[in-house]
Parts: sequence; structure tokens; C-alpha cells
Amino acid sequence: MTQNPDAIIIGAGHNSLACACHLVSRGWKVAIYEQNAKPGVR
Repeated sequence: MTQNPDAIIIGAGHNSLACACHLVSRGWKVAIYEQNAKPGVR
């Protein structure tokens, strides 16, 4: 990662992705970390 994020979100479930979208729409730089290969599912 070349830039420092304003927020780090651990887990890429529905609510985490919604939160990330909200923050990005406000101009924040967001990093999301997910252990599964496909985000948004269990």
C-alpha cells in the first residue's frame, strides 16, 4: 500500500462494505482486509 488510509476495516461483510462506501463518499481513504477469497459473503 503506497498511501496511508484514513480508516482500516477488518472484514468485508455487507455492513463493512456499506461503511467503506459511506467513508469513501466523504473523501476518506479506506483499506479493507478480508481473509476469504470473495468479499461480501460468509
